[in-house]
Parts: sequence; C-alpha cells; structure tokens
Amino acid sequence: MPVQTVAADSSNGGNQLMTVYLNGGTAPQEVDKKIDDDPSGHEINSNARGVFHQILVTGAVLLLAAACGMPIGYSAVLLPQLYNMSEPLVIDIEMGSWIASVHSLATPIGSFASGPIMDHWGRKPALLAAIVPLFSGWIFLATASSHFLILVGRVVAGISVGLIAAPAQSGCCMLRGCFR
Repeated sequence: MPVQTVAADSSNGGNQLMTVYLNGGTAPQEVDKKIDDDPSGHEINSNARGVFHQILVTGAVLLLAAACGMPIGYSAVLLPQLYNMSEPLVIDIEMGSWIASVHSLATPIGSFASGPIMDHWGRKPALLAAIVPLFSGWIFLATASSHFLILVGRVVAGISVGLIAAPAQSGCCMLRGCFR
C-alpha cells in the first residue's frame, strides 16, 4: 500500500515518480503514466463529465449553505421592524438580543447531531434531512405571533445550520481545492 508519491530525478536524467511504501521501500513509476488513485485507494474520475457532476453537486450544496446563511442574517432585517412601536409585535432591547443570538446558540446542537446522522445514513440523506428543520424554522418565523414563536423558529433554523455544516463538504479530494 503506497503512502506518498514524490517526484525525483533518476541518475540517467529522466524524471520519475517514486512511490514510498509503508515498509520504507520505493518503486519507480514513469511520469507519462496517469495516476488515478487517491491516498484512500479509490479511483478518481477525472474526465470532463466527472468534473461537471462534481460541480453540480457542489453547487447544490452551496445553494443549501446559502439557504442556511439566510436565517443568520435575518435578525438584521427583523429587529428594526420589531423595535418599531407601530408593529403588532414589539420587542425591547433584551428580547432583541435573544432573537439575534439564540440562532448561534442552537447551531452546536445540530453540529454534534450531524456526525451520528452521517455515520448512520450517509451524507446525502443527512443533507436532505436537514432541509426539514430549516423549512420548519422559516415557517415558525413567517407565522410567528409571539416572541416565543420567533425564538422557536430561530432555534430550529440554528439547529439546521449545524446539521448542514459537516455533510456540506462535498467533492473528491483531488477536486476539493477547486471548490473553496
């Protein structure tokens, strides 16, 4: 099982790739040969169609990540309206602080839950399952008639953001740097 592949100059002047094995030995490989194995031993699909599919998957995950970012910034839009005395639901400074911060307080709950969910069902089902609390959080926020429902919506949306954080890292290891 190879550990690392490094470029080296051979004594006859030609470039070779040297694979260092676990036992410390080396085995030369010609530079012309295409290496399609990542360190985990899986073959990498590096043709244009494979890269295109990686871009589509990454785009879908980034769209979901943007959807999770919206509840984070929503308090900046919501709070000035709730401070307005002519609105039916008025808040004070302390409740405004809770509304703004409770989302971030709930995010670690989802982050801790995402690991076991991914281990049991996988990345894709974990991402799909995270849509449910995100949608529910927005429903709570849209239909809130009390301070409590606003806080519940923010907590549920915060948990969803935590659920999406770990499974949202997609792409094979050779292409991952292209999507940062």
